[in-house]
Amino acid sequence: GLFTVPRPDGLQRLVVDPRPTNYAWGEPPPVHLTSGPMLARQLQQHGRGRLRLLKCDLSDFFHCCEATDALKKYFGLKGVPAALLQELGVDVPAECVDGRGYTYPRLTTLPMGFGPSPGIAQAAHEAVLYGREGAGSEQARQLEPVVSPTARWSGQRVPDVESPAASAPHALVIDDLLLFRQVLRSSLDTGRVDDRAARGTEEGIALAPVLTRYEEVGLRTKPSKVRDYDAVQDLLGHTLDHNVLRGSCARYSAIRADVIRISRCGRARPRDVERLVGKITHWL
Repeated sequence: GLFTVPRPDGLQRLVVDPRPTNYAWGEPPPVHLTSGPMLARQLQQHGRGRLRLLKCDLSDFFHCCEATDALKKYFGLKGVPAALLQELGVDVPAECVDGRGYTYPRLTTLPMGFGPSPGIAQAAHEAVLYGREGAGSEQARQLEPVVSPTARWSGQRVPDVESPAASAPHALVIDDLLLFRQVLRSSLDTGRVDDRAARGTEEGIALAPVLTRYEEVGLRTKPSKVRDYDAVQDLLGHTLDHNVLRGSCARYSAIRADVIRISRCGRARPRDVERLVGKITHWL
């Protein structure tokens, strides 16, 4: 089945209900990502300067990941009249129509709702950016790295404080890339940004090579979610404000609206309460 859920920008996100497929595949291995609380703990390590954040969000990333032929057979949808699709301009080969006039489409990209999709998308994003230093395919390892995997912040590893990677760390969360640049405390005291940080070399990573790589492999970014280095930035439902990470106002407003809605109804389904408690816990 197919359904949609509201997105923060007011549009609808297409989600698939592939419970039979997920049951057949079993529980996927965990994906080690970076969450707000993890970033808060990691920020404590950087006391010698102020972190500035650049963020970049890929557009419709799941639907840019084409499913292999082996996977597509698990992504079958309910039958629809072939004549209806033909009226909409879709060419349906005669051999794909059964005796009742129905055809059975398949999804060709990674669907949201399929258990392994986050892990596959995460690995694909890593392969694109890490190139020969990553663990991608042979084709991906022919690419030059635009960010270093040793500088990644995740739930599994954090760059050593004294290592070169710690001065320009990044977080990769499925379709989000977060680049951190450190402005040395001496620069803040004098009111002048350190030259190395300004050039985006030793103290940060420039955005241009990242955007070029995305374009080379056919990925698009959301212009509204590409923000240059700044000391105040929204990320992962939180706000980085001059080295302090707190829950974002937008996330708080969404939680407040849910609480008001449930209060006005006077009752709520257990799953709605569970979802709300999860949102509050994550925000805190």
